[in-house]
Amino acid sequence: MKELARRPWSWVLYETSSGHLILSVICGTVASYEVFLELRSDEAHGYRELGSSSVDALAKQVTSDPRKFGARNVRLQGEEVVAAPLTWHH
Repeated sequence: MKELARRPWSWVLYETSSGHLILSVICGTVASYEVFLELRSDEAHGYRELGSSSVDALAKQVTSDPRKFGARNVRLQGEEVVAAPLTWHH
C-alpha cells in the first residue's frame, strides 16, 4: 500500500496495489480512533481533480460525525479491502 497524501494529526490517504483509495481519518477527543473509508468513485475523482483539498473536506465531515460514516468503515486483509462497519453502544 502506498501513501498518497497526509494531513498530520488528521488523515492519511493510501492507494492499494489494486487501485483502491483508502482514507484513514483520526477521530475522537478524549480517546482517539481511526475510521478507514474506501473512497467512492466521485470522491476519488475529486481527489484526482482537486487534490488534498477534497480529502480535507471529506475528512472534516468524518471527524464531525463519524457515526454517519461507520457503515463505510473498511479494513485491509493484505491488499484486500474488507467491509468492517463500526457500531456504537450507548
